[in-house]
Amino acid sequence: MRLSENHQFKFAIISKVFIAILGILSTVFINRALGPSLKGEYTYLLNMINFFVLFLNLGIYQSYPNFKRKNIDELKTKYLNIVSFQALIYFLIFLLIIIFVIDSTFKVVFMLLPLYILTHQLSFILLVEKPNLKQLSSIFSEIFYLVSLLLTFIFAERTIYFVFLILFIKVAIQFIILILLFKIKLNPLKINLKLLKKSIKFGFIPMLTSVMIFLIYRMDIFILELFVTYAEIGIYSVGVSLASMTWLFTDAFKEVLFSKTSKKDSISEVKFSIKINFYFSILILFVFIIFGQFIINFLYGIEFIGAYVILLIILVGNIPMTFFKVTITLFLAQGKIKLNFILMLIPIVLGLFLYFILIPLYGIIGSALSACISLFICGLLFLKFFTKFEGVKIVDLFSIKREEILYLFRNVKSIKRMLSEILMEKKRKDMDEKYY
Repeated sequence: MRLSENHQFKFAIISKVFIAILGILSTVFINRALGPSLKGEYTYLLNMINFFVLFLNLGIYQSYPNFKRKNIDELKTKYLNIVSFQALIYFLIFLLIIIFVIDSTFKVVFMLLPLYILTHQLSFILLVEKPNLKQLSSIFSEIFYLVSLLLTFIFAERTIYFVFLILFIKVAIQFIILILLFKIKLNPLKINLKLLKKSIKFGFIPMLTSVMIFLIYRMDIFILELFVTYAEIGIYSVGVSLASMTWLFTDAFKEVLFSKTSKKDSISEVKFSIKINFYFSILILFVFIIFGQFIINFLYGIEFIGAYVILLIILVGNIPMTFFKVTITLFLAQGKIKLNFILMLIPIVLGLFLYFILIPLYGIIGSALSACISLFICGLLFLKFFTKFEGVKIVDLFSIKREEILYLFRNVKSIKRMLSEILMEKKRKDMDEKYY
């Protein structure tokens, strides 16, 4: 399925808005079902899973955009076989671990890891190849997740165990959708060892960079667990989660840029993405300043109202982080993996230092302030090096031109035509495949 460049951005944005709505509804059921204390414990365990997913994938998928530029024969098939082989190895290892684990919640956690790692890598590879179909797979899995949470909220016992079990089923559904939607054939026994070695060598530093990105966003949870109660972590996580929902707009641009920068630098698209996401983040901040308390109370209940201050502090840090989210797609495709690592290391070390100073003094407020400062430094560093390497003037990234405003209005009116084009293209492709 091929869409014009403008349509790729539009479809990505529409998909992310829909996913954001589904995600917010899912958190409503989780937070109301578990309450602050169990929600805090759930958040701690979920962050542990996400950390291991990022670390154990070894960054194999992150080398894909760079190798795609080299026009390697059957690159996608080779990568799909490599990541399926990796998942098979992890499945056998964790199967042995599960045998000796008694706690049912941790059984679900360990069952989740191999499939989660495989789905994570498949999603990225297919994001580069066909970003819009990847968005559809995410929408389908989020709908299933929401419906399952609703049924659990109504009929089942409200425990962490059930929430993790539903998460496992959601990832399994997403994996099946990816296989069916893209007609993937995985062969974990037919791997290219030379490419496997190269992909791990290239992807190791990007993997560490991804871990650092995760730590910038989530190391606060691990440190908070040392100083505050799970109930406070639960309240804190609501503020962070709501702030993270605003990333879905930026992530829509980032995912399309991964596809574009894997072919060429696309500097004009990167500049435009920085500009629109910067102003959108400011708009979101003002919306939550006015309506944030009402939204939190309406969605999650008065017991989570303390998340309002956390939300606003994190949203301030999110504004400059749009620079990072957009420019890292270009740096990764260009192979600037060591630069990414160094630029991420600085805010990580600073944030770690601040967390251990401010959390004992101010609790979850101190954690939010530390995160905000780390996000600010990270975003500004990536912006500085982007403008330096590409010769871009700062004023060009923030000045709004008349033709850009007209461009946005024209795109809003063409949504219906774009969706029609997607359906027609998919139908045509299915007919061609059936014919051949």
